[in-house]
Amino acid sequence: MLLARFVPIVRTFTPIIAGASRMHYRRFSAYNVAGGILWGCGVTVLGYYLGRIAFVRSNIEWILAAIVLVSVVPVGVELIRARRRARSSGEPQPPAREALR
Repeated sequence: MLLARFVPIVRTFTPIIAGASRMHYRRFSAYNVAGGILWGCGVTVLGYYLGRIAFVRSNIEWILAAIVLVSVVPVGVELIRARRRARSSGEPQPPAREALR
């Protein structure tokens, strides 16, 4: 729960999973607040110190693009794996256009 704050897509679904698994609200709240404080303070402090590095300041756009790319790659890899598993198991696949709708 605490680490879910640091993973972009996971943090969106963590409260739903916690509720579905009947996690006690007090425990959920404690971890959620602790994760929020760590996330907020950690990102702020990290930004402060990284902003003092000349290389980071002059290349921030490229660095942010690389971070986004690295964040999206696991999703793409998992989609490819799921399609391969579906093909090998003989399950019918929807056409590409319909899958994106």
